[in-house]
Amino acid sequence: MTAARILVVDDEVLLVDELVRLLTHHGYRAEGSTQPLKVGTLAKNANFDLVLVDINMPEHSGIRVLLDLAVSSPGSRVVMMSAASDVNSILDCIRHGAVDFIASRSVLKIYSIGSQ
Repeated sequence: MTAARILVVDDEVLLVDELVRLLTHHGYRAEGSTQPLKVGTLAKNANFDLVLVDINMPEHSGIRVLLDLAVSSPGSRVVMMSAASDVNSILDCIRHGAVDFIASRSVLKIYSIGSQ
């Protein structure tokens, strides 16, 4: 069975690098991007199974990335991430096609457990 392809999209380089490292360590084919404007093109060419997207990025909002992915890579499942657990933002993401939401604090907790 082929390992799932996962793309991590966040403006924080260290978080992207660490999540890619952790996912790769656990057998996934993971890539990262800190350039949300290029995610649509990247996803269109790579057929990711899952895309983890930060909601709040300075260049391009995570919801905009989510909408871009719906067009460029409709088969990719998208999970949104954010440090802020604003219910309205979470509901917006789900309404626009995200399959789930993870609080960034949870992502960092998973990272710290996985790196031990």
